[in-house]
Amino acid sequence: MIYYNKKVRRKLLKGISKVYKATKNTFGPIAQYAILDFDSHMIIVDDGVSIVNSISLTDNIEQIGAKILIEAANQMNGTVGDGTTTTIIIAYALIKRCFKLLQLGFSPQTIISTIQDCFQLFTKELDKNVKKVNNINVLQKLFFVSTCDLELSQLFNQAINEVGLEGEIIVRSSNKENSYINIERGYHCNYGIYDNNINENGEINDPLIFISDITINSENLNILKNKCHKRNLLLIIKEIEREVKKKIIMNNIKNNDKIFVIKMKDELKEDKNTLIDLLTLTNTSFYSQDIYQSIEEIENIKLGECEKVLINSSFSTFFFKQTDKVIEYQKKIADEYKNLNNDYQKEELRKRIASFNKGVAYLYIGAFSDLELEKRKCKACDGIKVVQSSKEKGYCLGGGKEFLKIAQEMRKEINSYSYIRKKVAKEFLKAITFPFFVLCQNSNVSLIKRRNIKKDQTNRVYDFSKSEWTNDTIFDSYATIINSVAISISIANTFINTYTIIIKEKVEENNEFEKIF
Repeated sequence: MIYYNKKVRRKLLKGISKVYKATKNTFGPIAQYAILDFDSHMIIVDDGVSIVNSISLTDNIEQIGAKILIEAANQMNGTVGDGTTTTIIIAYALIKRCFKLLQLGFSPQTIISTIQDCFQLFTKELDKNVKKVNNINVLQKLFFVSTCDLELSQLFNQAINEVGLEGEIIVRSSNKENSYINIERGYHCNYGIYDNNINENGEINDPLIFISDITINSENLNILKNKCHKRNLLLIIKEIEREVKKKIIMNNIKNNDKIFVIKMKDELKEDKNTLIDLLTLTNTSFYSQDIYQSIEEIENIKLGECEKVLINSSFSTFFFKQTDKVIEYQKKIADEYKNLNNDYQKEELRKRIASFNKGVAYLYIGAFSDLELEKRKCKACDGIKVVQSSKEKGYCLGGGKEFLKIAQEMRKEINSYSYIRKKVAKEFLKAITFPFFVLCQNSNVSLIKRRNIKKDQTNRVYDFSKSEWTNDTIFDSYATIINSVAISISIANTFINTYTIIIKEKVEENNEFEKIF
């Protein structure tokens, strides 16, 4: 059946509103939980993405509206890993206000173009305020704001102090009631994943390792695969043919023994020491294209080994058994450092020595029930994702303060807009500051106090959990802020341009809509 009418948007908005109401109380430090009851189990959560993905409405058109917001939450979760409720709140507010403008006779094209212009201004102002992460103290605050869990934050603080700013923290389930951390030391290498389509962040156990700048083709891959004898294969290479990527993806789907690919830096001469370290520690050779045109020309390929490798998009960490050879090599590097007098050479060697001691912290989450375990593990994972995105993109003021500051600056800019565009821009500003309103509502902040917070133009942030002002101690990641607005705009644009709905399954007669069969 085909439905079209202005009232269709009201039905869509009703579904969107139900999703918003189901998640809004989980927003902020004084969050309330939602119980998700499935056929086989039940879980208690306070994160938006889990809640919205369990929502199913009986009305077909309302369900489509709900799916609009569910799509926003899932897109945010996939992009950043946190900020899903923020995105739901902004998307709901923006769609609601756009519907109001459509009712007043504003054209969809005017609304969309003005909102896009507003987003450009928003990004410009946000970029002025973003800060780079330069100490672990900031990461500790970001993690706490994301999780609002004191015990998890204390464990995270302990872990980050052990592994440092560049270290990695991995969340796992504990088989005990208590939570704890376990630190492993490995060799840190600035070689990241070659292609996210081939491999995601992960852990490779007991791999055989091939290091070369020879371009890998199908024949080369077959030769290497046949030498692995059902063990994981790790390729540290410069280039790989497109068809080989597909072959690796299919292999990893079908087989237990997987192929992983790490991208070697192009500046090989500058990064020569890292290569030497890897070759020595893995006990292998570097097969150069200056000597071999193809792997087929190599008579006796020697594949390296190590206990485990952790890989992500920007770096990898290798773990080795503390054999005599490994210990002797580390001692040799340390002796070289002692005998150097040149400050520049000493600094370079000091960084190299530090690479041998980079840690990975395993954060084991414990709980007294499976329900609690799932909830706390989900929180910890979200916190880690926020930390990682902040290390890559930076951070800004939290507690809704960044949105308020940007809105104040944008008001000066939109004064030059025409009446119609100014009206749209003001609705955009109301939407991006709506998370602050929800924070106040969930924290029972009085109207007078709310006005004082909005008027404050300093860098102080209001701590809703303690009901007091604090100086630069509550942060949000840049990625959370920018993506929550960008995704909300994208979803709102879909809603604005929707006039017709087609539902294939048979539905009951409803005189509210004009129908065409």
